[in-house]
Amino acid sequence: MHLIAAQYIKTHYTAPRCVLVGAGAIDHDELCELGMKAFAALPTESVDAVAKEIEQNPSHFTGSEVRNREDDMPLAHVAFAFEGPPWSSGDSIPMMVLHALLGSWDRSSMAGSSVMSRMCARAAGLKGTHKVSTFNTVYSDTSLFGVYYIAEPKDIDDVQWALQYEITRCCFEIEDDQLERAKTTLKTNLLLSLDDTSQIAEDIGRQMLCYGRRVPIAEMFSRIDAVDANTVMAVAMEYTFDREMAVSSMGPVGYLPDYNWMRRRNYWTRF
Repeated sequence: MHLIAAQYIKTHYTAPRCVLVGAGAIDHDELCELGMKAFAALPTESVDAVAKEIEQNPSHFTGSEVRNREDDMPLAHVAFAFEGPPWSSGDSIPMMVLHALLGSWDRSSMAGSSVMSRMCARAAGLKGTHKVSTFNTVYSDTSLFGVYYIAEPKDIDDVQWALQYEITRCCFEIEDDQLERAKTTLKTNLLLSLDDTSQIAEDIGRQMLCYGRRVPIAEMFSRIDAVDANTVMAVAMEYTFDREMAVSSMGPVGYLPDYNWMRRRNYWTRF
């Protein structure tokens, strides 16, 4: 295992794939000098051969499910996800808005069932729900968009139905007030993520690797403001409506419906 890890680092951790970032009271020339001393030994060759192999043999997202049934655990933990757009896609910002629109909720929070997110409010209205958390994990060539929740064992099917219903509903209907709340929440979270120099440095590095430049916060806000309800519905339709899912569960999940049942809830038959 150590040899495999060492070979992976040697292959992929090369100078062209790294970014040296400084934030705060940084002298640029001094930073560059320290960087040359610390990272001069990094390989400078690219991984074009690996990238070419991946391009010739791409992986494809397929419907799948993993269940780790542990009936001794008190609560069931379930996550399901769709394949989403990469960082470079024009759909990435609308997906971030959709992520904020669906939101997150915890039974220990002060919001209770009056939480503003329709999906979380519906889930909170079910007595067996303990936590709902939407996630949007984005990479350079793909992403995972989905929901993780914790529920009482015998209430899993009700919670699963409620969450999938609200996600599918976003393909057809999004209220203006909900959209504005989601955009405001997203902008607030972006500002909070730049609260100190370490977070700023991380943000700069990620954007340099993803976009090749740092996107000013004013530009990001402008792109968020440009997202309307039709755009979010179109993106939800593209990536969640009648799409395959990856499902992972752990705990007393005997009442979790089978994959075909969950797959059927990813679309509505409308006339």
